[in-house]
Amino acid sequence: MGAKLYFAGHLVQLAGIVVGVRGALAHANWDFSAKREGYLARAVHPGNFSAVTGACQMVRRDVYERVEGCDEKFAVGFNDADFCLRVWGYRTIFTPYAELHHYEFTSRSREEASEEKLRRWKREQALFMQHWLEFFLTGDPWLGPNLSSECVYGALKITVLVLACC
Repeated sequence: MGAKLYFAGHLVQLAGIVVGVRGALAHANWDFSAKREGYLARAVHPGNFSAVTGACQMVRRDVYERVEGCDEKFAVGFNDADFCLRVWGYRTIFTPYAELHHYEFTSRSREEASEEKLRRWKREQALFMQHWLEFFLTGDPWLGPNLSSECVYGALKITVLVLACC
């Protein structure tokens, strides 16, 4: 189970994670106001996601131990989503009822601030995409087949149908 996290300005930072989109992962309902409901009210009601953030994640101890915890190959990034996918079969739930302010990057700078950090992030991103290739080929099952994998706000896929009339 994962919480709803806010930036310092009280805009949503994390409210579920969508896998297989926009460079590996995307934070659903990102930058929303606290009350904005989003697609199918997924930002304000508990619901299934493929992953939730490790910044505030709750899991039963026996489940954590069964998969031997987080994979240390993901030193900083992608470890939370990788963990959620490795325990697939259990429900991964986002809840808006656990709310916290998350001051990300205050204890460490952004990856873009350092060539070394950026290389590590890209290495972890490539490893994540390699491990979970099916999400990039078939899409996140909790996103829905008719929604765009480029937009995590519930945008419909645009399909162009050309009919030839004789």
